[in-house]
Amino acid sequence: MLEGLEAQAPQAYRNLEAALAAAGATPKDVVKETIYIVGWDHDPSKLASLRLAREQTFGGRYPTSTLVGVQSLGRKEYCIEVDAVAVVDDE
Repeated sequence: MLEGLEAQAPQAYRNLEAALAAAGATPKDVVKETIYIVGWDHDPSKLASLRLAREQTFGGRYPTSTLVGVQSLGRKEYCIEVDAVAVVDDE
């Protein structure tokens, strides 16, 4: 398991891209994302790795997003989780 937000943020977005691909979607189809960060303390220096991961995934065209600070996630070693909603045309 990768440790720290700097390592886990890029992995979280790679996982998101894989999940989107499995559903026949791409990051361009994402219309909303919610980012959960354990122990978020409003320190802007912690956002650098998150910004870079988002830029690499979305290429500067960002969906509406919400950042939520949480006490913990599903496993104690997780420090970030990204939840996204994508809209894909059925045709």
